[in-house]
Amino acid sequence: MPHDAPVPSEITKLLQRWKEGDRQALASLASLAYDDLHAIATGYLRREAAGHTLQATGLVNELYLRLAKVRGIELADRRHFFTFAAQLMRMILIDYARKSRALKRPGATVRIPLHEEMAWIDASSEEMLAHVTRPRPVRRKRPPRKYSKPCRRFARAIRRDRSICGVR
Repeated sequence: MPHDAPVPSEITKLLQRWKEGDRQALASLASLAYDDLHAIATGYLRREAAGHTLQATGLVNELYLRLAKVRGIELADRRHFFTFAAQLMRMILIDYARKSRALKRPGATVRIPLHEEMAWIDASSEEMLAHVTRPRPVRRKRPPRKYSKPCRRFARAIRRDRSICGVR
């Protein structure tokens, strides 16, 4: 902890005010925790590949922008806040890598309408992306075939035993 580090209870109070909807509390929180957030960002960027164009300051700024969009989150204390911030930083780095990879391969972003009448549909809109990326139901796999014969034998034995005992 740096020499002039904020008192943990001060950050907890700001988190409580932010949870209650005080937007100024987030700004105060960001300025109080900036040095610690910058240190976390530096640690993450140290593990990235050489030549990474995103800097620690930019990562902290992007974190602040994402935190400003968050609604209804309950962060209990200083540790919980820094854990959440670190996870958000990791997500920012992943998004950044995806975008830079997409720029290297522009062929994947070419839009070809399926039909002339559908050319007006914007496939990158929020509604379309939400529709495309919605969770799909998980398909149940059948057990491997090697298990099906013993299972059938077992089921036959149970039916036979039930008929002997007179149980339906």
